[in-house]
Amino acid sequence: MQVYSQRAVMTTQLQRPTENCVPGTKSPFPSGYFYGDKWFSTVCKLTPFLSRGVIDQCLKGKRVYIWGSVYIARDLDSLEVGGGKRNAVIIGIGQHFRAFPLEYFIHRLLNIRRAILRLQARSPETMVFIKLENTREFTSPILRLSDTYGHLQNLAQRKVFKGMRVVIVDAWDISVAANTFSTHPKELVVSNQVSLVLSHFCFDL
Repeated sequence: MQVYSQRAVMTTQLQRPTENCVPGTKSPFPSGYFYGDKWFSTVCKLTPFLSRGVIDQCLKGKRVYIWGSVYIARDLDSLEVGGGKRNAVIIGIGQHFRAFPLEYFIHRLLNIRRAILRLQARSPETMVFIKLENTREFTSPILRLSDTYGHLQNLAQRKVFKGMRVVIVDAWDISVAANTFSTHPKELVVSNQVSLVLSHFCFDL
């Protein structure tokens, strides 16, 4: 009689994607799962960027712009891009707006959407990442910063950026699957988010 753990059976039954990660791919629910402290996407093949050397090879000669402020649309419009696919823009906006009305947040998202379209018109090969919110501490003020607002803002981001040539980084799924609830997640969560981003940015490694 052979006995298998449920986790092992689940993993062997799942057919892992073989397609490269490219912008515009739909982000389903769930978007992936953890196995052995490694995040596996349900839609594309992730490359394990586990060493400094591999990461350096990926980023050599490239530029990555990371924004999370309230002036993202303005910054995108002022961005002088050259080199096309050697550039990437990462936008993470949600946590900064939880204390504000949802309508205000959506207004910001629409401005960012228009700015992304203008950027892509100037530089079609520049890769754009939208990092969704992750969960945060249960001790956060419920009426201002709870995960209920984070979930609603994630839904708004999915709606506003739907159909665009962007990459959705589902930080919510990753942090929930890792059973971590922190505004600034632990290394396991962050490192797997980095691998997800770099698997799109350097899918040809």
